[in-house]
This record gives sequence, structure tokens and C-alpha cells, in this order.
Amino acid sequence: MYTSGSTGIPKGVMTSHRNIVSAVRGTLAVLDIKKGDTILHYLPLAHSFANLLESIMLYHGVRLGCGSPRTLSSNGVKNCDGDLKTLGPNLFIAVPTIFEKIKHAIMFMVNQKGPISRFVFHVAYTQKLRSIKSGRRGSLWDKIVFKKIRDTLGIKHMKYMVTGSAPLSGDMQDFARVIFNCPLLQGYGLTETVSAGNVQRVDDPSNENIGPCVHSTEIRLVDVPEMGYLHTDKPNPRGEIWIRGPTITMGYYKEIEKTREAFFDSDDSSPYQWFASGDIGLWLDNGNLKIIDRKKNLIKPPHGEYIALEKLESCYKNCTYVDLICVYVDSSHFDCVAIVTPNRERLTAWATSQKLPNTENFPVLCEDPKVKDFLLSEIRATGRKMKLRSIETIRSITISPFEWTPQNNMLTSAMKLNRGEIVKKYKKDIERLYEDMKQSS
Repeated sequence: MYTSGSTGIPKGVMTSHRNIVSAVRGTLAVLDIKKGDTILHYLPLAHSFANLLESIMLYHGVRLGCGSPRTLSSNGVKNCDGDLKTLGPNLFIAVPTIFEKIKHAIMFMVNQKGPISRFVFHVAYTQKLRSIKSGRRGSLWDKIVFKKIRDTLGIKHMKYMVTGSAPLSGDMQDFARVIFNCPLLQGYGLTETVSAGNVQRVDDPSNENIGPCVHSTEIRLVDVPEMGYLHTDKPNPRGEIWIRGPTITMGYYKEIEKTREAFFDSDDSSPYQWFASGDIGLWLDNGNLKIIDRKKNLIKPPHGEYIALEKLESCYKNCTYVDLICVYVDSSHFDCVAIVTPNRERLTAWATSQKLPNTENFPVLCEDPKVKDFLLSEIRATGRKMKLRSIETIRSITISPFEWTPQNNMLTSAMKLNRGEIVKKYKKDIERLYEDMKQSS
């Protein structure tokens, strides 16, 4: 099975039958999956996590539905209820991008209501979230406000939702608990581990971590002194995440050197190899693991402080007007810039409210300086809300009016940013952003 290729040429991962069986057994010991369950997933069928999921479903004999982002709900298709309402799943698995789209759609719907309805929604949201944080599950607001939203989407009997493949913000996890009345669990794994690594427990109310190890894996944190991460750090150990166990695959097909760079023999009597993930983790006091950085996609601009691009993109995607965002900075520039694909419906609605011209021609609308200024201000406001540092602030943007998909090579098959292709396509726009900032300074 091939890696997604989000940071380079995809590598063929040699996977054995034992790897898959070990991953299935280890994951089943954590996730509450029973015969009779119905699962809907929005993962490409060639994805490692989809492969693991399908193996689990076959093992248990449950119903499995494979959906598409375009047919998620009735809003995306004509004369059709959408995947959620048609299948009626009680387990839902998708990449973070899908959950963010659902959140944005719900908030857009709320913002179209009158001031009283918006006020009631925000009061209900705040009070239910406070109840959840204090350990209480029941809420009168749930029946009055949030059940209507779930009925509209077709979410009625959901036990929990699972996501992986990219970072998920704490705000998104809170939103799922409040609106969907079920946990949104974050998992962690790689193609090299058959997607088995960590997953949050269903009864764990914490956010922004990937939970403890699944039963078939062992994890340790290895020092990365050049980045200042040590397993001896106090109060919490930090370092590169190394994974060991029967799920670790046999290496990369015809890539001997790259295999040697990532797979290491055990330094004790264990028969299993270690796999160096490239992710930087931190052990929390409760035994959960939190990803705080990444050795890849980690840039060191002239000011000397590292910037994690994926972390920033995860934060900025919480902006209501953003569908996807690719943050860019390199070793020769101080400031972060970004290429943004905005939410067409919401941005057009704002432009119409401002009586701007060209609202019927979206590519032309995206070239309007007022649109760019507004979108940049909303993105920066999101950054302040997420408490990002000054050096992590987006200074300028270029707007792409066209959707990014795996078909146009802007996204990988796993719906991750194909960073190399995006930067290549928008190279002249990026150079223009830096030149304009230089002239205005």
C-alpha cells in the first residue's frame, strides 16, 4: 500500500497478513463496535485507515457504507436525502476536512437565522458545553435546539465519530459533543503501522490529543535535541514518536535507504522493529499522547523559531469563510502567507450583503481587494482566537476560486494537501505576495 505522498513521492509500504490482523485485534480492543452496527465512512478505499476499517467490519459482520463529501446531506444533492439520512449510521468515520465542512454548514445555517434564534443557539451551546465539561450528559437545550439540527442532517443514533489523518482542533471536538451529542474521537496511525497507533477512549472528555496506545502497539519518545525536545523534559516528556509492535510493516518496496532511515531494530529482546514517525509527541499526565510538532513540514525562518505548517492550517481552517488553506513560509522569509480556497456560498453571501459587484462571477469576485481584505481579517481573527503567536500570523493571502480535489492533484487521495503541487502551481502568486509586502514595508 502506498503512502499519501503529501510531502513527497509516495512510497510503497510492504504489509503482511500478520500486520493487518494485529492492527484489527488491537483496534477492536479499544473501539466499541458490535454486530448490528452501521458504519459510514468518507475515506478513499485505497487509504490505510479505510483498509483497516473494512477488515474490522468484515471481522464483525456489520453494515458498511462508503460515502462521498458531495452527497453527505440533502443540501449537496437534488431529490436525495444524502448519505447520513439514507444509511442512518451509528458510527461515522471521516477525515477532519469533512467534519469542518459540516461545522461550517451548520454555523452558516445558524447565522442566516434572526437575531433571537442566533442568541438562543449561542446560549444553548455555551450551557451544554459547560454541562459536558462538568461531567453531565443530559441537557434540556439538546431537545429544544440541537435535536433539530441532527434531524436535518440525518444523525439520530450516533454512538461516536472517529477522525484521523490530520490534526483536529479542540473547538471541533467540542462542537461535535454539543451538536451531535456524541464524542468525536481522534486517532493516530500511519500507513507504516497499518493505521494502528493511538485512539482516544469513548469516555474521555479531553481535547487535542490522540489518546493512549492501542493494544497491539508500544510507543516511546526519542530525543530531538536540535529542536529542543527531550524525553527528560519536565513536567511532561517530549520527543519524536517511535512505534513498535506486530503492526509495524516490513519497510518500503525497493527503497532500501529510506527503509533504513525510518525502521530500526529493537535495542532489547523484542522481535519487533521500531518505526520513527517524524511526529513530535508529548505524554500527558493521564497517559494520553499529544502531537505538538512535526520534523517534516517544519520550517525555520530567519527569526530562528520553528513553524509547524500543518498545525497552523488546522487552526486557520476554523475560519467560517475558509474551506482549505495552505500556509507557506521558507528559510528566506520572516512572514507566513497562505493560499486559500474560500467557502463559495458564505463568501458570496457576505459580498452580496456588502453590495459588491460580480457576485455571480466567483473567480472575478475573488480578485476584489475588498474581498481579500475581509477574508484576511477573518483569518487573522481566527488566529487570535486560537492564541497563535505573532510569528504564526498570516500576513497576506492569495485566493483560489477553484476547488481543490484529488482529481486536480491539489489534494492527495487521503484528502490531505498536496503541498508540493500547490506551491508549484501558485509559485508566482506567492512571490508576488512577498514582493508586495516588501514594497509596503
